[in-house]
Amino acid sequence: MITRIVWTALLLCLPLTLPAQLAGTIADPRLKKLIEATNLKFRVNSAGNVLITYNVDSAAARTHQVIIYSRTEEMGGFEVRECRLYAARLDILPTQEQLFEMMKQSYTQKLGAWEMDFDDGKYYVFYNLKVPVEIDTKAFREILGSFVGIVDAWEAKLTGGQDEF
Repeated sequence: MITRIVWTALLLCLPLTLPAQLAGTIADPRLKKLIEATNLKFRVNSAGNVLITYNVDSAAARTHQVIIYSRTEEMGGFEVRECRLYAARLDILPTQEQLFEMMKQSYTQKLGAWEMDFDDGKYYVFYNLKVPVEIDTKAFREILGSFVGIVDAWEAKLTGGQDEF
């Protein structure tokens, strides 16, 4: 009987102790304010991160998703937020020529770079963009929008035209 009472009490308290991330809300109130001001359609995942889907072309034949992380990083008093744009989930590595082109493109960019991860037997190719936490809405929209087209073009190139992300 005591065990049942303890478990019931714990279960009743659980909703009070769950972080906002698990409730499907944006974990960082500064990000919530920024995202709502953009008037972009978004959804929030279980980790409290924001997912925005852009129409790449006017016919909406191709779309591209941007993940904006609630968690931030600070270095020397400068706080940034990571935005990730996936280009491909591949069974094999991109060609040497493709990797070199991505490296050249990364060299010319100031806010981010191409990265790759390996998980569950797949290679994930993505552009990792770092934006200041204290950014105005117009600049935020322009920065994200300018990289969506670049990453989507790479998605088409790496996947033979598929539109997964």
